[in-house]
Amino acid sequence: MAVAAIRPHQRAVLRRLFQKLHKLGSYSRPSWSPRAATIYDEVLKTGLTPIPSLDLDQRIKAPGAMSTTGSKLQLFLDPTRNGEVLPVLGIHTSADWAHYRLYVLMFLIHENELRCLAFRFETDEGEPGDPPGDHTFCHAQMITQLNTMQLPVPPWLPTDQPSIPLWADDQITTTLCALVSLYGAGYVRRRLSTVSGLQDYAKRVRGLT
Repeated sequence: MAVAAIRPHQRAVLRRLFQKLHKLGSYSRPSWSPRAATIYDEVLKTGLTPIPSLDLDQRIKAPGAMSTTGSKLQLFLDPTRNGEVLPVLGIHTSADWAHYRLYVLMFLIHENELRCLAFRFETDEGEPGDPPGDHTFCHAQMITQLNTMQLPVPPWLPTDQPSIPLWADDQITTTLCALVSLYGAGYVRRRLSTVSGLQDYAKRVRGLT
């Protein structure tokens, strides 16, 4: 079933959610583990850099399509709880946000080299009335590039299938599924419970209620 165009109140919830994520990633940086700090330094060498809070907010607030994937400015998140992985988030939408993509880049150090495992979480690719297809549902799949930037991932990874179904039916629940996959339901309930309007959507994601 095709996802509807984003509504004003949904955009407002996403603005508050992404601002909270930006704040958590920025404010926690001084307390990161040495390994997470090393990963951060190595990611900066690729040219990717944290997007300023005001820039992110203005992009989400502006009418029409929104994208960070064509630039080096991305949303740097909290490291995973063991400090072994530093997630970086890219966002790309259609003009009405019905097609909504989150690029989840999971950076780590392996054998003294920066490596990455990357996924795209997205709303369905179908149109109203389309029959069921390979990607006509909210899903996640592996990726090897961010726009034209080749990521430090194995080049043989399949990027079309598997297409992993998500417990999601809109832009906000798709975002929540991505965050639960990174941090677990406990982190999302604990750290994001103060985001106004989010609880109504969290109730629809299995594991968050």
